[in-house]
Amino acid sequence: MLDEYNDPWELLNYARGIDMSARPPLLQGWIKLVQARDPAEKDSLLQSGREVFRYRMETIRSTLRQMDEVTDGVSQKSVSLVTPDFLAEMVYRPDHAQPLGFLVHTFARPDDPPEFKETLEHGRAIYYPPNSALLISGTVLFPSGVEEYGTEMELFRNMRAYVRKYIQLEDTESGREFSTLICCYVLMTWVHDKFEAVPYLRAIGDLGTGKSRFLQVVGSVACRPMMVGGATTSAPVFRLIDLVHGTFVMDEADFGKSDLWDELSKILNMGYSRGFTVLRAERNAKDGFDIKSYDTFGPKLLAT
Repeated sequence: MLDEYNDPWELLNYARGIDMSARPPLLQGWIKLVQARDPAEKDSLLQSGREVFRYRMETIRSTLRQMDEVTDGVSQKSVSLVTPDFLAEMVYRPDHAQPLGFLVHTFARPDDPPEFKETLEHGRAIYYPPNSALLISGTVLFPSGVEEYGTEMELFRNMRAYVRKYIQLEDTESGREFSTLICCYVLMTWVHDKFEAVPYLRAIGDLGTGKSRFLQVVGSVACRPMMVGGATTSAPVFRLIDLVHGTFVMDEADFGKSDLWDELSKILNMGYSRGFTVLRAERNAKDGFDIKSYDTFGPKLLAT
């Protein structure tokens, strides 16, 4: 029965429909499914599961921490992977039975189309895509596939036509130069891992001048955009950037209005260059806390 379920929510709904005496054998399999979910979704699952399986929260949390320690370094989340043998990029295909996975290009077969895989194996590690509501809701955007685009110049011209169609820019030399800058920046985001430092692209203007439109149009074609509003706190920001390693897109990033922005400003100040990370103390199951680092390097689009 457990083999039929790979979603902890679906297994939870099934358990609700059977007699309480038949539920305990399902608990261990359900815990394994919960383990693979992101922290925020994991907490929601544990709260819902308590009503179904009647467990103590601290007992189940301790079990999950022990399972994480056993699998640490063997099973881990990833959105892309480059090895001597293959290049893999995460895709999201909402119209497929298995929407999340990887498109894998094997270097030994350069003319073959990329192969879809749900997980990746490399050495002792097994990589799987982060299964988060942030991906399903559109907060983080991933490609659904790959297409031939011709030459780099043809791609650039198509990009510039797209920008000019959906963003109103002045028909002046400065307007044309800015559209060129936008296209170059978008193309840079897709290869930003080749750089030691990257610039940020920032739109400044009064209310109603099209800043949000600019972020939507440009951000949607950047590499793995993370679409975030100005009311966001710093804690999810550095964790999200570290997980996705894409383009951070923030609207209403007015850092001068509140002390709330102090930490976010520091993240932006560090995130343009490699080698500097955000350190946080994370609770563990043994002696209290572990020190973990989060990489905030990557391109960023801002509107203020």
